[in-house]
Amino acid sequence: MNGPRSVLLAGATAPIERCVAELTAEGVRAQVIGVAMAAHSPQMDDVVGGLRAALG
Repeated sequence: MNGPRSVLLAGATAPIERCVAELTAEGVRAQVIGVAMAAHSPQMDDVVGGLRAALG
């Protein structure tokens, strides 16, 4: 997703939605992608231990 003309942001919903609104208002194409959590973000910190234990 990340590249010279494309960037993906991850984080809490409200700040991401504000960012999308601001970018859209400036004419930048932006959208929220509906996922439970981004696998590359700090949001995974809370589930990593359980996931490691489950995978053995």
